[in-house]
Amino acid sequence: VAATINSDDLLPESNMEYTKRLITDIEKSIIADEKLGSNEMPSNNDTTRIGQRRYKRRSQMLISEHFSETTVTPGVDVNLHCTVNGPHPARFVWERDNIVISSNTDSRYIIGQTMTLDGGVTTQLNISHIRVDDGGLYACVAHQGETIIAHQDRVNVYGPPYIRTLPPFKVQSGQSVTLRCPYYGYPIREIIWEHQGKEIAKDATHQAHRYKRFINDTALSVEIFGRKPKLRQKRDATVSRDGVLNIAKVTKSDNGAAYACIVKSPSGEMAKRSFELQVVEAPQLEEILLASDLREGQIVQIHCNLKSGDSPVYYSWLKDGKKIPTHLKIVERSLEVFSVLIIKNVSLEHCGTYTCVAANHVAKVNRTVNLYIKVAPKWSEEPHNTSLLLGRNGHVSCSANGYPQPQTHWLKKDVISDTWRPVLEVAGGGVLSLSNGSLIFDAVALSDAGLYTCHVENGVGDPLSKTIWISVNKPVTFDMVSRNLTAKLGQHITIECQAKGDDPIRIMWTRNAKPINPLIQ
Repeated sequence: VAATINSDDLLPESNMEYTKRLITDIEKSIIADEKLGSNEMPSNNDTTRIGQRRYKRRSQMLISEHFSETTVTPGVDVNLHCTVNGPHPARFVWERDNIVISSNTDSRYIIGQTMTLDGGVTTQLNISHIRVDDGGLYACVAHQGETIIAHQDRVNVYGPPYIRTLPPFKVQSGQSVTLRCPYYGYPIREIIWEHQGKEIAKDATHQAHRYKRFINDTALSVEIFGRKPKLRQKRDATVSRDGVLNIAKVTKSDNGAAYACIVKSPSGEMAKRSFELQVVEAPQLEEILLASDLREGQIVQIHCNLKSGDSPVYYSWLKDGKKIPTHLKIVERSLEVFSVLIIKNVSLEHCGTYTCVAANHVAKVNRTVNLYIKVAPKWSEEPHNTSLLLGRNGHVSCSANGYPQPQTHWLKKDVISDTWRPVLEVAGGGVLSLSNGSLIFDAVALSDAGLYTCHVENGVGDPLSKTIWISVNKPVTFDMVSRNLTAKLGQHITIECQAKGDDPIRIMWTRNAKPINPLIQ
């Protein structure tokens, strides 16, 4: 039985390419939500159904034109089309009874795609010399980034009724199920569903068991097996007017349950086929635990253990909501019941939030853990002996990396007491020690010269300490900025240039902005 286009529960086991694509979409969804700042990502062990992919997300993408239900005779050519308008070109997939149509389906099936004048994209499915078994429920599915929209309608081909064979359907335990009979042939007078040889009435609750009683307003049924009755919740099943079977809630005990679809034509021809439900438990993960005293250079293993859930389970990892970068050299090992990340030489760049994603055929869950290690301080900008100009602004850098974030303290040697004291106590006003380790001088004074020590620590390993000498230089100044001299033609004159400031001072003479002699001391 093919799930309808609205089904959130079913995934044909045979279509493994489709399964892998959906599991990949899980990771893309988490990454996209992280970028958008969304809180839609499930919390720890929150469950999201894999089959929930159609009509779930809405965006500017819109199906502006689409095919309608059509009825034809065998041998004619049929053209189906859909047009999608949106901010970006869409990617299309065609399906028949929820099975993807590809170039390998049939050489008579040709899929094309064209651009419209208004920027839309039109996809066509051409079927040459249509046959009775080409009939069914067709859907064009448009993908655009994380958005998926679809349109479906029937193609009826005159002929006797028949029902396609499909593998068992995997259904998540605790969820409702919607089944649509994958039949073809036309005309069809009636679609009937049976369970355990009994017809399920249309638009009515189907009681699958003989005995029923009510406890706390909850309908329960007693099944008689020999002398040991079992008390269990009844299963409600209804059939809509168009022959769609809806099962309210399935449990693990429903695994292997068979439902039969019967299709009848007005002339009395009949087709019947049974379909099996395989109830799959969604994966559940144990809490990820990490030691609190991890240090740089150690081997770290992040274990993601499966607590329950049916196989196969596929694992993937994210770091800070993104794929784990390869340059981190993190090794991933996965078996059926666990996945582990191995970091052989953990460093500060490995710190962050790690998310383990576990998915099977019906659901996915995730667990998140924060990895933080203790890293001793390391110089990122080591201070050095520095010369500052008198009266000007001054800046000396001193910074280090580590975890926890290192704290930086500046000390200055008091020449009077010959002791080291916090720089703010000794230097007085006009000196600032910033949280990033920078030492700022508002206006450098002669008293700012001296020995300074930058001390960095974070409680891990040995602290860092560096002593430097800060000297204060007097900038070059002139007592007289400009002067006019008058001399007789041919007279010998001497022009003096007296500059003040700390050596070395180099003087250059120019005339009309051009040098007139070499540099002199």
